[in-house]
Amino acid sequence: MGPGSRRAIEGVILFVAVVLLIRALLVEPYGVPTGSMAMTLLGHHKCCDCPRCGFPVTMGGGSRGPEDPGDGRRCYQGAWCPNCGCPDLPLTEV
Repeated sequence: MGPGSRRAIEGVILFVAVVLLIRALLVEPYGVPTGSMAMTLLGHHKCCDCPRCGFPVTMGGGSRGPEDPGDGRRCYQGAWCPNCGCPDLPLTEV
């Protein structure tokens, strides 16, 4: 085995190690097989039923959390029902 092939093998091993490290730390998808962690994974959110079709709508909140008094006005203005498209969801009142 010559010096060129040894260097190529080392490069491939280093590349595979970096790809596995990036995948494990940054891009590893996760899945929760049951609904037990659903509320935790949603983070700060509000729920309501659509006034037009009754579909349960869950909308994520802002990153500042519930202690920010203006958070509801900013984060929930563009909410709409994914089922019927109703834009008048009462998320700011919940």
